This record gives sequence, structure tokens and C-alpha cells, in this order.
Amino acid sequence: MWFSRTLAAALIGASPAFAVITKIQNNGAASVTAAVTATLGASTTTGNLLVACAGNLADNTHPVSTMAGGGVTTWIKLRSSAVYANTELWYGTVTSGSATGITATFTGTSIAVEMFVTEFHSSIAGAWAVDQQNGNSSATSPLASGNITTTVATELISACANRNSNWLTTADSSFTSVSTTGDFMASAYRIVTSTGTYSTNWTFSGSNAEALIGSFYISTGGTTRMLMGVGK
Repeated sequence: MWFSRTLAAALIGASPAFAVITKIQNNGAASVTAAVTATLGASTTTGNLLVACAGNLADNTHPVSTMAGGGVTTWIKLRSSAVYANTELWYGTVTSGSATGITATFTGTSIAVEMFVTEFHSSIAGAWAVDQQNGNSSATSPLASGNITTTVATELISACANRNSNWLTTADSSFTSVSTTGDFMASAYRIVTSTGTYSTNWTFSGSNAEALIGSFYISTGGTTRMLMGVGK
């Protein structure tokens, strides 16, 4: 048969598994007003991903109203938790580089607010997409973020935690901390190269903490290529 001699077509996707995701830079800031600005050490780069972890100290009634800056046109809130203290995970793709400052504005003035921002780069072009997300809260240490099961081999996993008082939280060793300042919030990340179920455990002094976790990958859309004459 003709089909037995010729492979008429094949779908070949530009697999995200071949992407290499790297952390470019990060910084954090704290404030006692309704807004906090984290200033990165260098200008952001178009196409990179910014992930922000923002929250309040001992306040679960004043969430972030706007997130702006960093060269991101549209910031998106991935997930939030406010059982004990408002904790939020935001992300956005840089559409115009050269910016360094990212500002989170809250709906009202808290005792204090903090934010950590991290920039990531992918070795292949494409659109950053969300795969999974989860969150959890606990009155006692340790606090598990909740599991996520990734569906793409190469992914960035971002984690965020907020302790409802003045003690810094720390993630387990499978994640890299990007907490640069502050004492009641913390942020960390992990880059994985195979699908699986992932989570992070946070330890803290005292009681009452929130944790968020989310994963991102590069979506290339894939391509269709005709392979005529194969198998003749």
C-alpha cells in the first residue's frame, strides 16, 4: 500500500522539554505604607518571566489592588490565601525591557507589607504559561504548600510563604531561596526537568502561616511538518 511505503505526515512539536530555564535576578523590599516597590539590579529583558510574592504582616483584610512595573503590561494574580495573613503570588511576561522597579499597591495600609520579585529566562522562545497551582495554611510548623503534579518536563516552580508575625520562614533544601529582605515573608523556586509531583515544606517559629505554590512552562505551540517519501 502507498501508506505502508510513505509516511504522509508527522506532527513535530517544539517540545518545552528542551527548554533551559534560568534565574536572572531577584530582589525584595518592605514598607509600612500601602505600597511596596522592589527594585531589580538590572533592567528586565523582553520575553522573560517575572514572579512576585507579596503580602501583609498580621493582616488578612487588605489584598493587593494593583501590581505594576518591570516592563510587564499585564500582571496576573496566580493565587492568594488570607486565612491568617494576606499572601499573594503574581506573574507577568516582560513586554518591554529596561524597567527595574515593580510596585505592589494594597487596598489599605497594614502594619507592614513585603514583596519579593524574581526574573526568569527560557532558552527557547515561546509564551510563558501556567501549569499547576496550590496553596495551604497551618497554625503550626511545618507547613506543606500542597502538591502540584506537573505535565511538562521542564518547568519553573515558584513558592511563597507568609508567617503571621515577625519570624522569617524557610523552605526545604529542594528549593532555592530568593528572600533578600524582610522577616515575615519568604520566596523560593525550583527548576525541574521531568514531570512529577512536587511540593515544599516551610518551617517557622511561632504559629499561623500561609503557603502558595505554582508552576510555569514555555508553550511553543508546536509545528506541523510534512515528511514525504519516508519509508519508500
